[in-house]
Amino acid sequence: MLECSWRANAVKYLADNTLTWAAADGCITYIQALELIDEKVPHSARERNLLNVLARLPAAQPLRATMMITDISQAIDRSRPKFDGTVPTMATNAKMWSMQAGRLLDVSEMAKLMGHDLGKADLRFTSAAQMSTMLGMSMHVGTAGFALSGLLAAVGGYDLHEGLISE
Repeated sequence: MLECSWRANAVKYLADNTLTWAAADGCITYIQALELIDEKVPHSARERNLLNVLARLPAAQPLRATMMITDISQAIDRSRPKFDGTVPTMATNAKMWSMQAGRLLDVSEMAKLMGHDLGKADLRFTSAAQMSTMLGMSMHVGTAGFALSGLLAAVGGYDLHEGLISE
């Protein structure tokens, strides 16, 4: 018998997070609540179910104040929602969803989260898709700076002929 893999993964996720009661508690779902206030929501059943399940996580409560951001392009068993104000790793196809805002983050918001200042960038000839791809292949500015400082410290503290330089 064939089985829908994303539905099976969602059921397993509910069980693993002791949320099996949430599937039939009679309350409106997260997506239904967003639709009631005319917010734009995903059309994909997989994405809608993912958001409905993640909205029930205790760490996401209360939704009006949650810092939760998740990548809805990922399957539920690969999704790594963040609740502490940090952002999951953004790949080239990332679709970052803010649970509190009830919407996808746009490309400029994703760039800001990566530490990029687009205020002076000329993006007239760059599409949102191209910018998203560039962001997905980049490294956070702070991470790049930290790696560079470690590299410079290693180079500056070692002499190839005499060994480690002591101060």
